[in-house]
Amino acid sequence: MAAPPVPIHLEQIAVGRGHPIRPDPHKTAPPYLDHGILELDNNTAERAMRSVAIGRKNYLFVGSLTGGRAAAIAYTLIETAKLNGVDPQAWLADTLACIPDHKITRIDDLLPWHWRTEK
Repeated sequence: MAAPPVPIHLEQIAVGRGHPIRPDPHKTAPPYLDHGILELDNNTAERAMRSVAIGRKNYLFVGSLTGGRAAAIAYTLIETAKLNGVDPQAWLADTLACIPDHKITRIDDLLPWHWRTEK
């Protein structure tokens, strides 16, 4: 006959005692307290990804691996333009029109954060 199992209490394992988030909460502060530019949460990133999550079923039918990569590039360009306060459609139309005559050494000028509507 097997011995009955010995009950284990949470205090006996590391989970029950807890684990400190920081080594010493009085000596080090979280980075967002030292640097005002850091956010407490990632809501901005979550909102940016919402359109991708909502249409996830549609993205299953991109056709091929190459189509999926092209869609990922397009979504990245559009979301980058939005995050920089640029109208994605206007920026993409202007950028695609400028590419044939643009110097390869000045490609940074076409990025959304350098783009101006006065062009």
